[in-house]
Formats: sequence, C-alpha cells, structure tokens
Amino acid sequence: MKKKKPALQLSAAELAVLAAVDGVGKVTVRRLLQVLTKHEVRFGEFWDKLPAALTKITLSNKQIHSIKSFKKEHTISSYRQHLAAQQIQPITVNDNWYPPLLKLISDRPLLLFVKGSVDALTAAKPLAVVGSRRATPYGAMATKYLVSQLVKEEGAAIISGFMYGIDSLAHQTALDAGGVTVGVLGFGFNHLYPRSNVVLYEQILTEGGALISEYAPHISPKAGNFAVRNRIVAGMVQGVIVVEAAAKSGSHITAQAALDEGRAVFAVPGPIMNPFSEGTKWLLNEGAALVSSAADVAAALSPSWPEWGLYTSKPSQESFSDDDFVRVADTTEKIYKILLAQPMSTQALHQQVPLSIVELNTLLTELELRGRIHRQGPLWTATI
Repeated sequence: MKKKKPALQLSAAELAVLAAVDGVGKVTVRRLLQVLTKHEVRFGEFWDKLPAALTKITLSNKQIHSIKSFKKEHTISSYRQHLAAQQIQPITVNDNWYPPLLKLISDRPLLLFVKGSVDALTAAKPLAVVGSRRATPYGAMATKYLVSQLVKEEGAAIISGFMYGIDSLAHQTALDAGGVTVGVLGFGFNHLYPRSNVVLYEQILTEGGALISEYAPHISPKAGNFAVRNRIVAGMVQGVIVVEAAAKSGSHITAQAALDEGRAVFAVPGPIMNPFSEGTKWLLNEGAALVSSAADVAAALSPSWPEWGLYTSKPSQESFSDDDFVRVADTTEKIYKILLAQPMSTQALHQQVPLSIVELNTLLTELELRGRIHRQGPLWTATI
C-alpha cells in the first residue's frame, strides 16, 4: 500500500497572502495545498513563478490576475510586515496559540487573523454566550447576571460574536468582571461593525482580550460571513449559552454548530409572552440544558476532571478520587482501541462508551493533543 504524502504546511505569512487575494477563498486554498503536495512544490516557488501547469489546475484566470496584481504591491515578507504594523498577527492551526478545541471541528479555519492577546485564545474554561441583537431588558439582566457569575465564580473565558445586543453585553460584562473575552468577527480588521462598538473594540484589546477573524483585513461585513463565523464561536468553546433568540436566528446556527461538534448547549428560560423566548424554548424542547446560574453550567460540564481541567497544566487532585482517574484512563484506552480497529464519528463512538457527549468530546480532544488520534473529515482515526 502506497504511503500517503504528508500535506504541505504553509506558514502564517504564506496563508495570509493567499487570504488577502481577491477571489481566493478557503476552498481554493485547500485545493491548492493538495496540488502542491502531490507535485512536491514549495509554496514560495509556486508563488514566485506561478507555473502554468499548476495554476491551471487550481486557479481561474481571474484569480491568477488577482495574484499578479497583489504581487505588485507586496511580497510574502512585506505583507507580514504590513500586518505587523497594524498589530495584526496571523496564526495557523499548527501554532500553539490556535484555540485547542477549534482544531477539532470538521471545518476549522487554516488561518486566523488576531488582534490583542493571543493568550486569550487558549484561556481556561471557554464558554460562548450568544443571543438576540435586540436584547430586551430581561435579556440584558440575564446576560449580566450569568456572565458575571461565570467569570467571578468559575473563571470562565467568554466568547461571542461582537455584535450589538447580547453579544456586546456578554463581552462588556466579562471585562467589567475582570475576565477574559474574545470577539469573533465576520469581517476583516480594516472595518468595524457595528460602529457603536468602537469603545468596546478598544477595551477588549487593552484589557487582555482578543479579536479574531478568518477574513483578511480588507474583507467587508457581509450577511453570509456572520453565519459562517458562528461555527468558530461554537468550535472554540466547551458549551454555548443562548440567552434570548427569536424562532429563527443566528443563535440557532451557533447552537446547531455546537451540537454537531459534540459541545454542550444551554438555554436561558424567558418570559412566555416575549417573542425572543421562542428560540430558547425551542432549544429546551430539543434537549438543551436549562440554565439559570453559573452553577448550572459548572455542574453540567465538570462532573469529573477532563471537563474543566483540559486547559490547566496541573489539575487539582483534591476534588477527585482515584476511581475518577482510573475510569478516565480506562475509557481513554478503550476509545483508542476502538479507533485502532476502524475510524468512527463522534456520534458512533458515543454509542460504544459510557460517557456523555461532552465527556467524550473532551477525551477526544486530549487524545488528539497527545497525537494518539487525528481527524479525517467527520471521522476519528487512531495514529499508529
């Protein structure tokens, strides 16, 4: 059996120049990586010479023209310096600062543009708090109450989508409570939307938080980008808390993305006459956990060490018995042996091990970070 060639890995600067070219999206980038790997061509050689034999396989005439136009303005090195001058740091999925849970989603971004503290991207206990852009007084009160508790009592890092309404309230409350927050943008850093968030934008950057985007700085806000962005919000976290949502909303997209990746979904109950309670009511009917305090979230996510302890270098052993650690070790080994026999999806594995979906997802994270398993599309495979 012919051994598969390892995929070509591009540096952050190389991926950044591709992202900056008009008309070159993530599908094109992945296809280009496959072709360069197959023909054993370094990216720098491809970029400098644009060999016709390879460009015709992967790029349209319009894309080739865009690359040539971009090269008149920048080299790979000068574009990296251009980003640095704007205090924008590109990071790849292979960098230590890349959010660990985000590495596990099926459609993970190959590149993230980051402003602010990269340490915020790997902060402990990441939770998403999302909801309606038209927050009611009840929704605002519930957001402030829950986020303040989550930060002060549980040490959670708050992730959200940096939009007005519940998103902005979640970010602001996390900062006011002295916590870490990360805003996931649906546009590039040359733009700011909504404009009302200009003070919040600066406050996140100056108080230890971060703003991230998979879009190059010149990409403007577009409706479709925000829906795509939601998979990153859900992919970065252990659980998603929906405070208020209409019957059909972006919060549902985030919640569904979380469920697809085996993350926990929580919903805050709302007044029965409020139309923004319809979305959370639907989530509760579909099996989301009802949450009315930070203790509810902590109880659901931390029955044993793997849950909250994933990001800590030294888990406290005072709260856990020897039986807890034996159970985790035995189950981890069982998962590895199952995957050694055949690749499986998270849902298929869930049928074979005595764990909640959240526990299972956490153990899969641990195994991948240790290099014992890897993901191929929706399937997990053991590393031999």
